[in-house]
Formats: sequence, C-alpha cells, structure tokens
Amino acid sequence: MWLTNLSAKKNEKLPEEGSVVESGDKALSINSASFEKGIPVYAPYGFVSLPPKNTDVLLIPCKNGTVCAGVKVDGSELRNGEVMIFSASGAKIRLCQNGDAVINGVTVSSDGTVYAKDFIKE
Repeated sequence: MWLTNLSAKKNEKLPEEGSVVESGDKALSINSASFEKGIPVYAPYGFVSLPPKNTDVLLIPCKNGTVCAGVKVDGSELRNGEVMIFSASGAKIRLCQNGDAVINGVTVSSDGTVYAKDFIKE
C-alpha cells in the first residue's frame, strides 16, 4: 500500500520557477519546464498586479491547473519589516521601519510632516 502512495507522489508536479513571456488579459504566459498560457496570478487581498515580461515567478500546481503565487523579489533596498510597492515605470511607495512613508522621494513622517528635497524650487 505505501509503495503505491510513494509512486503517486513521484508523478506529482512540484512548485517551480518560471519566467514571464507575455503579460496581459488578466493572466500570464510563462516559460518554465514547459510553456504555459493563461496562468492566473494570486496575491494578498487588496493587491493587484500583472508581472511584466522577463519577471521570475513562482508557479504552484493546483487541482485545476498551475497558478502564479508571486514574483522573485530583491529586498536589498529594504530594512527588516519594511514594505515597498512599485511599478515598472519607477513609481514607488515605501513604508519605513520608523513609520515614515516615502512616495517617489517625498517623505511623509508618521506625524504628518512632509519633507521633499527640491520640492519647492526658487
């Protein structure tokens, strides 16, 4: 009995990394061990994105097909506990350890004070 369970697990598809080939129409086309189209993207509630072409993603096999569980990140800009939201165009929102929010270089402190280098030009 345990041998049949073991062989079934050998044929099971495991999570794998892939690269986005095409992004759009609410789904992705991805190259991994094979090429797959129509891969839906899953994210925490309130976050919606479609990773751009050439982004490395994590693919998870599910009962009804493969899904994209997220993208490979480079957290080198962040300190422990920080969060950053960014777009391909360069827009960024960073929530800092000290309670500040930095939006495209403009800092809003936790008390509401706004600091903007070169914000007012003379």
